[in-house]
Amino acid sequence: MTQAHYVSPLGLITLAGDDRRLCRVILGGADRAAESRRRAVCPALGRYVQMLERYFGGEPIRCEPGLLALDGRGPFARGVYEALLGVPFGSVVTYGELAELCGCRAAARAAGQALSANPLPIFVPCHRVVRADGSLGGFSAGIAWKRGLLRHEGRCV
Repeated sequence: MTQAHYVSPLGLITLAGDDRRLCRVILGGADRAAESRRRAVCPALGRYVQMLERYFGGEPIRCEPGLLALDGRGPFARGVYEALLGVPFGSVVTYGELAELCGCRAAARAAGQALSANPLPIFVPCHRVVRADGSLGGFSAGIAWKRGLLRHEGRCV
């Protein structure tokens, strides 16, 4: 497994992957990467760093699901992640709406649990899921990251 670091406007993003797929995204942490390491030196992860650069430039991430390592997740969690890939840049859905997209209308809490274990935030945009009352809800990297990502996408939060 190789790693690359990207210094985003919101903080450090660490990418981990193999020769074929992105396996893990970690938002935050100590900023040891510095600006000199803004671009990945690892060619296998270079495409994902470019996706982040375009994303923070205002474009949605367009990534084929086969490039994201989601194996080892149960069928419901995979369904949640796949449904999230269809939520457009700048849009939000509620936990209940997401569960309904997965065919399990009453599974809002289960959808939230699947999101809390999302290994690929931003690429699988769990930050676009909010509570039924419009409040932010949780986010594994912290509410500041979620708020920052939604603001970046033009949402007033």
